[in-house]
Amino acid sequence: MVDAAINNTIDLCTSAVLVAELREVLAYPKFAKHLTAIGESVDSCVGRYLALAMLTAAAAIEGAVTAGPDDGHVIAHALSAQAGVIVPGDAHLLDLKRYQHISIVTPTAALAMIGNG
Repeated sequence: MVDAAINNTIDLCTSAVLVAELREVLAYPKFAKHLTAIGESVDSCVGRYLALAMLTAAAAIEGAVTAGPDDGHVIAHALSAQAGVIVPGDAHLLDLKRYQHISIVTPTAALAMIGNG
């Protein structure tokens, strides 16, 4: 998907909260070890992601979306960005399959949708 964003085939949208979560996850030992092995850092990865992604503000949504604590946040930003697809890392968000006009799919399904799978 990064290649598709670089080639302007897709638009990546994110928020400050999601960037903070990405930074936290990349710092986990299992990911940090891999980054170090390839000569990268958490900051460099996040910086490249931010160069590709558009920061959005949250749209207002009513009520609880799912059981996950950050699901409402993800969906609110997708609505604000007028996204057609959400590609979550959390399985419980995938269980929704759709929210309004937004499909919620696995990375494999998203790649197939953009012709890279």
